[in-house]
Amino acid sequence: MHHLDQPMESHRPAGTDRLRRKAARSLRASLLSGLLALALLVLTTLTLLTCFLARIDPFAHPTLVLYLAAAVPAIPLLALACWLLSLRHLTLLRMADEKDPPSRP
Repeated sequence: MHHLDQPMESHRPAGTDRLRRKAARSLRASLLSGLLALALLVLTTLTLLTCFLARIDPFAHPTLVLYLAAAVPAIPLLALACWLLSLRHLTLLRMADEKDPPSRP
């Protein structure tokens, strides 16, 4: 029998690989939401600091009011999403390790 005719055997079940792929996606989403929250926090801080130093009332400008109304509530929501996605990442990795523990050399 030729080696290509034999069924391919995986060292890990397909379910474990699927869990590990989901965990990797969760980690990427967690990093992305965390970086976005950090970027919004820095941008909002710099905007308000600039307004303070230039003695500009940020609430007198409709564009700044709209930005602050959108950015300020989004920062904690993005941080919460980052935390939840990182918890999901760890949970999926633990589930995959319970199904098929990684081999140690």
